Amino acid sequence: MRKLLYAAAVALLSLPLHLQGQSVRFRYGTDFDYFFENREFDAMRNTYYGKESLLPVESCTFNSLVLTPKVGFSMSSGPVRHRLTLGLDIRKDMGSGPVSRKTLDELVVNYNGRAELPDGSMFEAVLGVIPNYFREGEYGDAFFSRYTLFNDRNMDGLLLKYRARRFYGEIGADWIGMKTATSRERFMIVSAGNWKALDWLDAGWSGTFYHYASSETVHGVVDNNLLGLYARADFAHRTGLQELSFKLCGLFTYQWDRKAEPSQSFPMGFESTAVVRKWNVYLANCAYVGDNLQYLYSHADSGGFLYGSALYFGDPFYQCPFWDKVAIGWEPRIGKFISLKIDFEFHFSDGGFLGWTQRLGFTFRLDK
Repeated sequence: MRKLLYAAAVALLSLPLHLQGQSVRFRYGTDFDYFFENREFDAMRNTYYGKESLLPVESCTFNSLVLTPKVGFSMSSGPVRHRLTLGLDIRKDMGSGPVSRKTLDELVVNYNGRAELPDGSMFEAVLGVIPNYFREGEYGDAFFSRYTLFNDRNMDGLLLKYRARRFYGEIGADWIGMKTATSRERFMIVSAGNWKALDWLDAGWSGTFYHYASSETVHGVVDNNLLGLYARADFAHRTGLQELSFKLCGLFTYQWDRKAEPSQSFPMGFESTAVVRKWNVYLANCAYVGDNLQYLYSHADSGGFLYGSALYFGDPFYQCPFWDKVAIGWEPRIGKFISLKIDFEFHFSDGGFLGWTQRLGFTFRLDK
């Protein structure tokens, strides 16, 4: 982290103040994202974990698309590149009826500056409303579910990134909610990094540090901080496979409803992930063992509102003392601008089979 902050300071101080005579290029682009998810979990409706927690996963279908046209300008000055981008998220939930004002989901406007440092490393800063794909860190399902990432597509704030030959790190601030009569003040610090120790071995961290504060009518502050530390080995180069990886991750939290609880809580657990990939088809197994990482999910604030997904952005299965997910998927390499992913996930707990999910995700991303 110190290295990342030092690089940020050096790059920002070295930015040229005079850009006269530099060529300015017009840029345009379009992002298109389609998300389909069908959940079949009827068999687990009466499955309880702990004394009060009912796992909040029900059978339902999500079917949505978002189109984001973008325009902007870019300029280079020596080792520094600058970009300004303006875009608009246009969303359609299938079956929601005719086009309405809600279809215009969010304005996307940001500044992106990237500097090549003398030692060959790279520093990048992004300010404004920032699409989530600018984050390159490895945030797993404990941090953000795929459904959450599709629905909350942008960060409002700042993202700093540093890249060297074997190291990558990022830190950002996301201002999620502004304090009003009906909305709580909410912000989150995110950070992630990876160190490539060997060609087949890497280690890293992911963290979200979330401050869930008061509204004008409902008072109380909740802290929800999650840190993941992981190591991974990939033996694909010895087997002829695209991937044969094994990952072990420790998940550590600091949580405190300051108004309702006398002291802090530190739920934690461990997660292992194994992936086999060949011909762009993969088989993955992810197993979690530990405490309920979302023990406040079904609790209510002083206004009677459940915390639920407003406090926790990860997959709700991390409320289970044991959870095992088996996934089968296909990610073909279609082209430079297009990505497609089809997968089927089967969920198990210590009580047996919970249910399964079918997903399809399609992305078209053009930046010219």
